[in-house]
Amino acid sequence: MISQEPTSYTLHNERSAACSDVDFLVEFEPLGEMEYAPNYFSLLRSFDTVFGRQVDLLTETSIRNPYLRRAIDGEKVALYAA
Repeated sequence: MISQEPTSYTLHNERSAACSDVDFLVEFEPLGEMEYAPNYFSLLRSFDTVFGRQVDLLTETSIRNPYLRRAIDGEKVALYAA
């Protein structure tokens, strides 16, 4: 489940094209080991279906590379934040 105070971002820049994939950065509420994967892949499949193209889904906690973190923070656009 997405947290009660979810933050969802999409990454958008001038290189984005109509046929490119869609990138999402999400934050989940704390989940047990057996709950995380089903929730993650269910959300990923739902996004794939809704957008009709491949979706790359990252979580806030999965980004450990500081260079990637800076690049993402510089391009992300908030879609939903509670």
